[in-house]
Amino acid sequence: MRVFRFIRTLHSWLGLLILPWIILFGFSGFYFNHQQAVLNILPSGEYDETALSEAMLDAPLSAAQALALVEDHFPDLVITDAKQTTYHGFRGYQFLGERAQVIVAADTGHFYHKTRLTRTTFAPDGTRLHRKIYWGRFLSTFHNLGWVDTRFGTILADITAWALIIFGFSGLFIWGFPRHKRYLRALGGLWPK
Repeated sequence: MRVFRFIRTLHSWLGLLILPWIILFGFSGFYFNHQQAVLNILPSGEYDETALSEAMLDAPLSAAQALALVEDHFPDLVITDAKQTTYHGFRGYQFLGERAQVIVAADTGHFYHKTRLTRTTFAPDGTRLHRKIYWGRFLSTFHNLGWVDTRFGTILADITAWALIIFGFSGLFIWGFPRHKRYLRALGGLWPK
């Protein structure tokens, strides 16, 4: 009975520990099969940029001015590359970092801070106007790694996978153990002693 009690306790704690991951893995797995249905549930993240295109600067920003704006608002961003680009119909400058990038619209002065999972739009003065989450990448990353960042590698997904395996076997044991004893008792009179 001591083994049964231990396995039942283990099963209960594993269930409690991995419940959030089970729900999120299930949700992200459902996303892979029914993308549009899941995206309709989540906030869309669409933003009307018409007001930004109407607020033109007197003179377009130069590359040096755009770089100064980036360094002022994102001092920790280590820029690895810079180039001219067009983003959302705005001519601008793109400053690439290792884990993020900033795109500055030359004609309006507003800028975007982009990571793998989000895009944040800022007014020229640095006021945050909008934030968009790339739900597809978010759910895919979570489903593959068990977390939304690559910092942990796949360790959280692996822990959850092993916990699910142990959870399944312990559940099978908890379900079958009482029945096993009942069947042995029922068959006990049939077997020779």
